[in-house]
Amino acid sequence: LPPVSLVNLVSSVFSFGFFIGGCLTLYPIQIIFRLIPFGQKKLKLVYHHMIRIFAWLLLHSMINVRKKFFNKERLDFSKPSIIIANHQSFIDVIVMMSLHPKVLILTNDWVYNSPFFGAQIRYLGFLPGSQGVENNIEKLRPWVEDGYTIVVFPEGTRSKDKKIGRFHKGAFLLAQEFNLDICPIILHGYNDTMRKN
Repeated sequence: LPPVSLVNLVSSVFSFGFFIGGCLTLYPIQIIFRLIPFGQKKLKLVYHHMIRIFAWLLLHSMINVRKKFFNKERLDFSKPSIIIANHQSFIDVIVMMSLHPKVLILTNDWVYNSPFFGAQIRYLGFLPGSQGVENNIEKLRPWVEDGYTIVVFPEGTRSKDKKIGRFHKGAFLLAQEFNLDICPIILHGYNDTMRKN
């Protein structure tokens, strides 16, 4: 986005390169993990740890953008919960993955079916929100019982104008079904760094 400067250009190219390199590095690891016929629960948790570290490094590789986190210490991952967040940018997903290894995200179809990173998303247990939350309840149940927090973007899509859109009921249905607390997160400014489209 304007103003275009050499620092912004180099930083953006580096960050995109880091993202592509990370995906290409983690992809074969996921394939190897899938082929191991035992201990899948532990292997998936290890892969969640790897993705969390990669997401954190990617987020902090964007040196041309200042980042501030407020009240992060209030997030409680000692028990499962539902995190709801507004959705401004693709970077939102990276931020959510960087929070904790035991995070599961309801994504949209293009992320879930991506030829580039879709297999990794599916191995992590992420589910497409387009199937409807009520159809995902039984798929989510073992993850919640295993202590995973579910992240939902209740608007259902990224905002084009930075305004928070109408919330769909899915996140609240999950909270009721699993008797989980809801933790709201507000993401601000991500639309200014990477807009939809």
